[in-house]
Amino acid sequence: MRYVKKESDSVHYTKLNDERSNTACGFRSVVVAVIVVIIVTCCCTILWRFLRVHRLRINSHVLKLNFTASANCTTLDQSENLVSPQIEKFETHYTSQLFTAMSAVEISEQSSTHTTVFVQSVMTTTVTSNDVDICATATWATDGISVAGGQGAGKNLNQLYYPRGTFVDDTGALYITDDNLRVMKWKHGTESGVMVAGFGGRGNGSDQFEYYLHNLAVDTEGTMYICDKGNERVVRWKKDAKSGQSIIIGINCYGVTLDHEGLLYVSDVDNDLVMKYNDDFSRKEIVAGGNGKGTALNQLNRPHFTFVDLNFNLFVPDTDNHRIMKWSKGSTQGIVVSGNVNLSQLAGPHAIVADKLGTIYVVDHELHRVMRWLKGSQSGDLLFGGHEYGYRANQLALPVDIDFDRNGNLYVTDRNNHRIQMYAVNKTSCLSSSTFNV
Repeated sequence: MRYVKKESDSVHYTKLNDERSNTACGFRSVVVAVIVVIIVTCCCTILWRFLRVHRLRINSHVLKLNFTASANCTTLDQSENLVSPQIEKFETHYTSQLFTAMSAVEISEQSSTHTTVFVQSVMTTTVTSNDVDICATATWATDGISVAGGQGAGKNLNQLYYPRGTFVDDTGALYITDDNLRVMKWKHGTESGVMVAGFGGRGNGSDQFEYYLHNLAVDTEGTMYICDKGNERVVRWKKDAKSGQSIIIGINCYGVTLDHEGLLYVSDVDNDLVMKYNDDFSRKEIVAGGNGKGTALNQLNRPHFTFVDLNFNLFVPDTDNHRIMKWSKGSTQGIVVSGNVNLSQLAGPHAIVADKLGTIYVVDHELHRVMRWLKGSQSGDLLFGGHEYGYRANQLALPVDIDFDRNGNLYVTDRNNHRIQMYAVNKTSCLSSSTFNV
């Protein structure tokens, strides 16, 4: 789901004439109004360009500034009927709402003694929301369909080589990292992908990656945020660019994710913590772990691919503790929402997504399966795999990542089978409760 911001500037100019100076004051009022229109329009244009360059992320609050110009006309020289407007007050009206983009200028004269000039200028920005709405009774096909790779291990455009991270955008296109040290984009329904990052092969250059290349996140502009663990950095790679930019360095990243405000979270697998960065990556804060390796509720042990919901709850696959932790915004410790140190429940969970109901979907790496935990449940349900390590349609081989598309279908990175498996949702399973809105 995208949040689109409308910002509008309104200028009102009101002219009050006395009976002896309608013509002169009207002319001056219109001149003042036109000047105000020009100034406000220029300011809006400059602000729009600034926000676009800096990719400002805007929330759905409403700002108001009021511009009202009132001119009282008094006769200074009755013999020549000269008048001069006196500005009594000047206010600005500025509104901010959720809307689509538009731009308008309207000038209307309501009477001989009242003139209104209205100027409206609008700009937009979008962010992606982790807004997954799936009913509690949803079911999926138990056999997966290979939608990327599945042609054996290799480096051709129709092949993958030990894929790791998978991200599904709003069009259904897949972004995939693999051990060819590249990012592939696989459009929906195509038999091969195109390389969109990693053109320089192995290395530490701006167009290169090093072992290992883990998962990634993609914003609505097509900009990728890639975990280049081998070079201890996070790389931002803009759409259609031939090289990327190191935005975070000196971090043993394993997973990256974006919240619905577009802020970046990075799991540091060797330091057992998750960091959150501000919009220009100049400041960071620890939002999970950071108290050394351990099993306490304020500790983690090699966290992997994380997920942030609409309420800023952070879900962390605490991989070597074989559990999933949930950290609320601002909390100093988490709670266990699935698994524990008992390997019969989870074994090396790698990735997670959550829906609006609080249901979590977990990639149980070492048991070659995907599990679902309803909110508050003490045990999980098997969704896919779990039939031992294998290559058949109902099997997985060390899966590592998971994501939804907008239709509720699930995509699993089947690493050792060099493929991405899609599990089609049974749409009739939710007819009695709700519809899918992912």
